[in-house]
Amino acid sequence: MTPYIAYISYILVFQCVLIFYMAVPWRVPFRRTIIEKVTTSNSGILNKVRFCYGILQVFIVFLFADNIKQLKYLNEQVDRVYKSPTSQEIIADTTKRLHKTQRDFYILAFTIYCGVVVYLLHLVVLRSGRYRKERNALRETVARLEKENKTMSNYITKVTGEAYVPPKEEETKATDKKSKQSKKKD
Repeated sequence: MTPYIAYISYILVFQCVLIFYMAVPWRVPFRRTIIEKVTTSNSGILNKVRFCYGILQVFIVFLFADNIKQLKYLNEQVDRVYKSPTSQEIIADTTKRLHKTQRDFYILAFTIYCGVVVYLLHLVVLRSGRYRKERNALRETVARLEKENKTMSNYITKVTGEAYVPPKEEETKATDKKSKQSKKKD
């Protein structure tokens, strides 16, 4: 295994663990807070790590492109070796290099794929945090409006002496359906 592929294999394992950690819905109370701190924090060290990770992904893409070029060259070389009368050692050496290059190709391709998945999961975490904030704001608004509704009901009861009963939703839905059906007939 070439030295850079060994390091890329470690990166691949790290990315797989990250994907597993971010995507599997565990009931771990600190998981979401850790992910949100890492994704939204603006500390200098985390920014440097993110930058280095991005540069590393670009380097992996360049290695992938070089690997594709090398695969094409080795395929042509293997074709030439099989067509010409050569020894078994040369054929074995050429096919061995081809298989190693193919292995490197698959490792690089899967590493790039996992990098894209990690990036997309990062975006999902950021969006879910924003949606969570919006949901909490809407819950507070609903709670405030329900409180105002109760105070208005109490005020109407005090003024009129009768309890205010809002119209039932089922009755309004039934009348809406009847009016829609009559409009369709016309």
